Amino acid sequence: MQDQISIEVKDCNWNKDVFSLSSGGKDSSITFYKDNMKKIKKIKTIKISDDEFNKILNTIENIDYSLIYKEQPCGLGFDGWSLICTVRTGLTTLSIEVWCPKKKDNNPETNKMIEICEYVFSLMKYKIDPFCP
Repeated sequence: MQDQISIEVKDCNWNKDVFSLSSGGKDSSITFYKDNMKKIKKIKTIKISDDEFNKILNTIENIDYSLIYKEQPCGLGFDGWSLICTVRTGLTTLSIEVWCPKKKDNNPETNKMIEICEYVFSLMKYKIDPFCP
């Protein structure tokens, strides 16, 4: 069964920038979509090596998601943006959504999540614009 990773950046209007990573065969890929709840538009796809995919997958799988909820004080809210990471391996799905995540010295698990997402974004030359219109 194919492993998949989804990283989503959702703004306060529920528009999402979605990065779908999948492994398979010789190469793995990252596909960038824009989803405004009315339609989904594919922006671009790039190939990455299976080693690169496995590095991203291993990093995301080794984050202690229960600690992220303890590290992030802002909890649930609808006035900012959120970062969503979902991993599907075999029959298992793991997902976390964090509102307005911030890097801080005392937030090691949140920092790991943000850093691996930033790494994926850099491969796609994408910059988060967390502000709502």
